Amino acid sequence: MKSGSKYVIVILLLEFILALGIRTYSLDARPMHTDEAVQAIKFGQLLETGQYEYDPRHFHGPTLYYLALPVAWFRGQENLQQIDEITVRLVSAFFGSALILSLFWLRDGLGPVGTILTGAFFTFSPAMVYYSRYYIQEPLLIIFTSCALACGWRCYQNPKITWAVAAGISVGLLHATKESSLISLVGFAVSLTVCGITARRTQKVGGSIFKNSNIRQAIRLGLSALSAAALISAVFYSSFFTNLSGIGDAIISPFVYSLESGHEKPFYYYIGLLSGLEGGLGILAGEGAVVIFALVAAIISVREKWIMTPTRKLRRFLAFFTLILLFIYSLLSYKTPWLVLSLLLGLALMAGSGLQALYDRCRKPAPCLGITALLLIVLGFLLRGAYLTNFRYYADARNPYAYVHPNTDVLKIGERIKRLAELSPLGRKLPIKVISEEYWPLPWYLRQFENVGYWNDMPDAPDASVIIVSAKLQDILEAKISPKYQIEYRGLRPGVVLLIYIEEKLWSRFMEEIDGN
Repeated sequence: MKSGSKYVIVILLLEFILALGIRTYSLDARPMHTDEAVQAIKFGQLLETGQYEYDPRHFHGPTLYYLALPVAWFRGQENLQQIDEITVRLVSAFFGSALILSLFWLRDGLGPVGTILTGAFFTFSPAMVYYSRYYIQEPLLIIFTSCALACGWRCYQNPKITWAVAAGISVGLLHATKESSLISLVGFAVSLTVCGITARRTQKVGGSIFKNSNIRQAIRLGLSALSAAALISAVFYSSFFTNLSGIGDAIISPFVYSLESGHEKPFYYYIGLLSGLEGGLGILAGEGAVVIFALVAAIISVREKWIMTPTRKLRRFLAFFTLILLFIYSLLSYKTPWLVLSLLLGLALMAGSGLQALYDRCRKPAPCLGITALLLIVLGFLLRGAYLTNFRYYADARNPYAYVHPNTDVLKIGERIKRLAELSPLGRKLPIKVISEEYWPLPWYLRQFENVGYWNDMPDAPDASVIIVSAKLQDILEAKISPKYQIEYRGLRPGVVLLIYIEEKLWSRFMEEIDGN
């Protein structure tokens, strides 16, 4: 390892530690999103029973659930009732931070300055921080994408079976994480094809796709990578070969999800999200500066000569890859804000590469100082955006990343019912009825109770110790119950109000306790 590489790895390690600290601070403060709650309960079933079957219609790939098992075991948790927000979110926080470490294998393509700056962008990116504190697939999706890119780059630089297999393992994990991984794989394939075609122009001066190699070697490396990818994907989708039908389900899953509707947004949605124009926090809470530096890298890659150095080759590949992903994601009508992480991965890598190119072109101290000063300002804005989106407006509708997010009343509902159960002789068997078309993530917060029922429509006998009902069903409910309830009003998420009906005797015990204190 060169001495310069030692400094790079030290700085990347420091960035990783800082990123992990940001991502794990007050990890349980934000209410669970519906998607988090659904997947956390799915994980709880795996933890309790040891069984998992992939469903191509729901829940996405299995890696998120299996990778949470070591965290739960380490924390001594054995069932759904024992796990908490910290347990499940630690998976995303760790892998969202470890993304920085994957840059070490791209250091000769990004350059030392570009590698360090890309790590800084990863560390402070508001979106990357926000969704690395979510129990969803996206943090895993982008680290496996980055690892596939890094290992593929190492294989290009040093064509060996070990690097090909490592790239294949990364692709297998990527595919086992989420169906949308197909978009990243298409981006890889198209970008490699375009770069391969352009490389032929310089074949006479050493521009062949594999150095000191031939077509037979390329086929051998490709088959090694493909075999490793297929094996890893099959292991996870088949639940370690206990459910072989999961392999076939994984193959058809992209077609199943292509039929899904909802979450339709305009073509320019992701551009607005990246620029900070979406939401109510303004452009200073967005990723616009990273986008601008990425555009600089794209312009540089177009203007560079066809005789490619490793840095120029990687920069050109990243430009094609990011552009293809942006086009495909924008073209799809189904859009959610966490999908922007795949775009940010490419943009941040391009931004780091572009800044390295700018520093390389500096011949005098003044321009370098100007770029450095600008960078410090940009990092300051990114840090400010990360603070606003993650620690101040984390469940606020103005936050563009808090997408249809439950508000903090959800926490109060869980705390109130827990206290009522402690005051009731029935304890955890307290009868609770939830009557609403929308009630997630309440099943997560009520998971410790044994006598909870959920209805979309009004049941014939709605009476219970606690009734949680949507506001639009209030009149129907009150026509069927006896007038012996105290009512509280709570918001589930913007536009969804729930009423909490608490049995009068139980409410009296609660009020007596308050008066006694």
